[in-house]
Amino acid sequence: MQGDRLETLYVLATWTAMREGELLGLCWEDVDLDDGKLYVRHQLQRMGGQFVLTEPKSESSRRTLMLPLPVSAVLTAHRRSQDAERATARIWLNEWGLAFTGAHGEPLEAKALLRAFHGHLSAAGLPTIRFHDLRHTAITRLKAAGVHVKVAQAIAGHSSVSTTLDIYTHADTDEQVEAWEAVGKLMSR
Repeated sequence: MQGDRLETLYVLATWTAMREGELLGLCWEDVDLDDGKLYVRHQLQRMGGQFVLTEPKSESSRRTLMLPLPVSAVLTAHRRSQDAERATARIWLNEWGLAFTGAHGEPLEAKALLRAFHGHLSAAGLPTIRFHDLRHTAITRLKAAGVHVKVAQAIAGHSSVSTTLDIYTHADTDEQVEAWEAVGKLMSR
């Protein structure tokens, strides 16, 4: 996906656990690159054949995310790239100041995003997964990095820690090996 015009969207999805609609509805006014913060305030939806920016899914979905340096760097480069795209476009339709748009600034269709995503997976010889699985990946990575579950809950915008634990975190085989090694050390005492 490197070099793709939506590369930054994929990076955000795998680092921040943002929902698809939150990513598509992210406006530049909600990104503070100087302070390394991103404010989740909108989601993009199609209603009655029109794009609309709506409130996030729940009150806990409305959140502030601190951006890791690699994500800030990618977002900064994306902003420059979009500014250059806008400067050379004959027409620019980005009335909301969306961070991720089509080639003329128009809101991105979720179906188009999914088609592009699946195309990248296929080109890389990877199995087809849901775009939403990137959210699972981000939250599972937080768990694997030892991030406290309450912090992961806040990053994901879940109203309940049980949602974070029961649905979004997955144990991998390395964790199982570590668990058995820890049990083996206990048993050998």
